[in-house]
Amino acid sequence: MSYKKYFDSADSDSDAVLETVEVTDVHPDRLACNLHWRVLFCFVMLMGLAAASILYLTHVPLTATPVPCTVELATVKHQLEVETEYKGRIEKLLADAQRYHEADKDRFKYLMQSCFAITQQNFFWKYQLDDLLQEIGTTQESN
Repeated sequence: MSYKKYFDSADSDSDAVLETVEVTDVHPDRLACNLHWRVLFCFVMLMGLAAASILYLTHVPLTATPVPCTVELATVKHQLEVETEYKGRIEKLLADAQRYHEADKDRFKYLMQSCFAITQQNFFWKYQLDDLLQEIGTTQESN
């Protein structure tokens, strides 16, 4: 390290540089002491920054707080349960309606077959009645 030594000379009105002096007489213990204080200062500053960061993060409310998210999640879960229950009921009603429809279809088929059989039987009886009436008419005429 060097520095310049200035002085006011009596011969001149301006400042003049007398000489440049080299400083080499600094004791190594003094340099170690300065380094120690610098390291300690940096450590204290880092600890202060860490403490300030921790205080800031613990006392400042976060924008995405967990409480509304949990409430919203619980609400969505409840809605999902209600919709699942509703879907189950609708599927049960649909299955019942399909079962009743199949049963009604079978009954309708049975009734239609019965009606067709009754109509055929009705025609058959009518022809038998006509035949019997003709025989009665012919027997009455012959007597």
